[in-house]
Amino acid sequence: MWPPSETLVIHEAAPVMSVAFSPDGLHIVSGCGNNTRLWDVKTGQQVSEALVDNTGLVLSVAFSPNGSYIASGSGDKTICLWDVKIGHQVGQALVGHTGMVWSVSFSPDGNYIASGSDDKTIRLWDVKTRYQVGKALIGHTGGVRSVAFSPDGSYIASGSLDKAICLWDVKTGHQVGQAFTGHTDWIRSVAFSPDGGYIASGSDAKTICLWDVKTRHQAGKTLMGHTGSVRSVAFSPDGSHIASGSTDRTIRLWDVKTGQQVGKALIGHIAPVWTVAFSPDGTHIASGCNDKTIRLWDINIVQHVDKGSSGHTAFVRSVAFSPDGCCIASGSDDQSIRLWDVKTGHQVGQALVGHVAEVHSVAFSPVGGYIASGSDDKTICIWDVNKGQQVGNALIGHTGAVWTVAFSPNGSYIGSGSGDRTVRLWDVKTGHQVGQAFAGHMADVQSVAFSPDGSYIASGSDDRTIRLWDIKTRHQLAFSPDGCHIASGSIDKTIHLWDVKTVQQVDQALICHTDWVLSIAFSPNGSHIASGSVDKTICLWDIKTGHQVETTLLLGLMTKTICLWDPVTRHQIGKALVGHTGSVWSVAFSPDGSHIASGSIDKTICLWDAKTGQQVGQALVCHTDWVLSVAFSPNGSHIVSGSVDKTLRIWEVKTMHQVGQALVGHTDWVRSVAFSPGGSYIASGSDDKTIRLWNVKTGNQLEKVLIGHTGAVWSIAFLPNGSCIASGSDDKTIRLWDVKTGQQVDKALISHTGSVQSVAFSPDGSHIASGSIDKTIRLWDVRTVHQADQALVYHTDWVLSVAFSPNGTHIASGSVDKTIRFWDIKTGHQVGQTLAGHTDWVRSIAFSPGGDQIASGSDDKTIRLWDIINRQPTKCPAKHDDVPHGEFIMKNGWIQTSKHNSPILWVPYVFRQHVLNSHPFSIIFCSRPQIKLDFANGAMGFNWMMIQN
Repeated sequence: MWPPSETLVIHEAAPVMSVAFSPDGLHIVSGCGNNTRLWDVKTGQQVSEALVDNTGLVLSVAFSPNGSYIASGSGDKTICLWDVKIGHQVGQALVGHTGMVWSVSFSPDGNYIASGSDDKTIRLWDVKTRYQVGKALIGHTGGVRSVAFSPDGSYIASGSLDKAICLWDVKTGHQVGQAFTGHTDWIRSVAFSPDGGYIASGSDAKTICLWDVKTRHQAGKTLMGHTGSVRSVAFSPDGSHIASGSTDRTIRLWDVKTGQQVGKALIGHIAPVWTVAFSPDGTHIASGCNDKTIRLWDINIVQHVDKGSSGHTAFVRSVAFSPDGCCIASGSDDQSIRLWDVKTGHQVGQALVGHVAEVHSVAFSPVGGYIASGSDDKTICIWDVNKGQQVGNALIGHTGAVWTVAFSPNGSYIGSGSGDRTVRLWDVKTGHQVGQAFAGHMADVQSVAFSPDGSYIASGSDDRTIRLWDIKTRHQLAFSPDGCHIASGSIDKTIHLWDVKTVQQVDQALICHTDWVLSIAFSPNGSHIASGSVDKTICLWDIKTGHQVETTLLLGLMTKTICLWDPVTRHQIGKALVGHTGSVWSVAFSPDGSHIASGSIDKTICLWDAKTGQQVGQALVCHTDWVLSVAFSPNGSHIVSGSVDKTLRIWEVKTMHQVGQALVGHTDWVRSVAFSPGGSYIASGSDDKTIRLWNVKTGNQLEKVLIGHTGAVWSIAFLPNGSCIASGSDDKTIRLWDVKTGQQVDKALISHTGSVQSVAFSPDGSHIASGSIDKTIRLWDVRTVHQADQALVYHTDWVLSVAFSPNGTHIASGSVDKTIRFWDIKTGHQVGQTLAGHTDWVRSIAFSPGGDQIASGSDDKTIRLWDIINRQPTKCPAKHDDVPHGEFIMKNGWIQTSKHNSPILWVPYVFRQHVLNSHPFSIIFCSRPQIKLDFANGAMGFNWMMIQN
């Protein structure tokens, strides 16, 4: 219907950072991953093998003027020269830069290569000798992202992160005049016009500027239209046009004389466009993108598009047919809604403009006269199709992006779903919200639909549930697990049970509550219904008998909290640890499990008794800003804390006082702290992208700073033997570090698609668990440095914390979805029900040393303690008549002699609750089956050598 502008799509194996045409226009060279590849323009096929030598990402490529050579600049700080015919590297790499090489350019005569780097310099290289020519060109105060030779080869232009363009004399190596200034953000790309009279520059300010080389002033107006950073600019061979590529995923063509955009934006890429290049004959543009494709665009098609129906200039998020099927409505990231004639493919009328952010959803009214649109600006707009105008004011009420809209069958109402996790109903005539929002989803609502009779709304959410709402009663309906029944609660204080097949009520209404019924839920086996009410009670019902089970089971108060209840004992499990006045970012158990330490944005560390839940002593106050991380020393005598004030502090648990001075060295927030297993060192991770090691006794920083991450370090963990550190970062990677050398061990672990918030080693050191804002937990094999099995996916929002159980068989995770989940490592499945109780993000979790409890810290300002083993007392003999007691004790998981406190046996946590204090020569485990260890013929200490006799 609409002819595509692109004529060729080449699929790469990694993001394409740079492309260039060969001088004859028959080939394209691309920089992709650590490879340089050559492609046939006509067939789209790769020519010969990839050119591989760079050990870093290939950031820039360029053909020599005669087409014989290719130069490539890399993240490994080198430039490589390749012979196109034989496909081999020419000599050694060009070494000299101390930062990533972002741009390379051949001189017009092909004798020199210019390179620009993050080290803030431009360097000139002799192609024949492969040596640097003269000294580096120094003048920029920020990384150099682009270099270009003037057509006569006399000058080099450079664009930098310092927002300036500099002009350099190739012969003297000196800067020519003052820098070109005017951009308000980083300059990503520069290009000379074919006649050398002008320089074009693209910037993070989303603009392109044209500069007169002689006058050193901006020529004409700034070219505006991109909605993202401009990463690449290129002049057409005749100098009449400029092509630009942007992070808004589009390529645009500009008329140099008028400064106007030519035709519509070229849309096809699904990720930021890093590079653009004109073919030598000027008929095509090649573009390279983060979506791992190279696309070839026909300029003639772009220039001959009807300007009256130029179409969307950004992503199209939603389309809908009119009831008669003659028109299509489309909503786009360009903030507009457009109408299209199905037969002709042409736009009908002008774009409907009114939203101030991306349009996520469009829907036609049943009779086709109106369109509803939902937007990222949190509003719904109604449009008159015939007039092409907005009807009334925008519908305002949602507090998050509106992801979906739908008309009721009679056209009187609009239903909407939003990022605020609610469904809302709107009166089309008045534009007012009808009643309260439908609340219940735990994540963004992505889809809504009315039932054919208009009585119900169904909603689908990122929390992986579909919910059904009664429009009249405004309450959610609950399906039984087998799908045969629906339960409904009402403001008439009753619960009704319905047969799905017959649509008839089953038995009488269930009556107990004295006020509105707000919530209902089926038990997993479908035998019971639980109901919650404004009367502050929860009732439990037997479906078969239709009777309430005993009296009111659970009594709750309107405290704005959610509590966890044991259905057997009908008691709340423990209580929240309340004391902090700000979000709790970190919790840690003491090694013996008797205490919990917590760090909060209230700038304090608190110590808690794990048994009683009471705070121990006063809060530890010394940090001058948020406390983001706490950890106990292996012997439990000290606590270390990391803070937004960029310092670490060590505290003595007994005295509750700070030990020595603050540990100072980081230049940004300290996100994570950890003691080494031996207790001699502390490791810290920071927003300054480094990990630092500290001597506990002296408080001094060790010389070697661990550098490699390109984003904030959110989490660190020591290998159980202390030889290695794992770190998780905003750069989406996990890295392993050798503690002795300070060097990174092997390659980074890459699989997460978002910031890595937490890392943890398994007790045996064989695996690493990681949690990320991509909502997944991943397990990594330390030996192979590969991901083990599939990601654990059930959380509906960011995973902020992960921890291994002491026996290494399970992982616990805490999330922005306010829950804690428990995972079986072997099966990769969630174990049991989700632990729900926090009313805000769960920032931190920790297992007790015995493995039977989890502590969690949350933005709701509380610490909670969870019992993860069965909540019923273990049934085993209280004592044996033939077994004396008191000869052995258990401490920190070790069976010890009560007389000498000598460790004899390490007990896995699953057996610890079954240990009987037993006979002097035996230990009995009251497990199934019962285990008896006989030490009658054993020996301890120096006497163990007597066993051989």
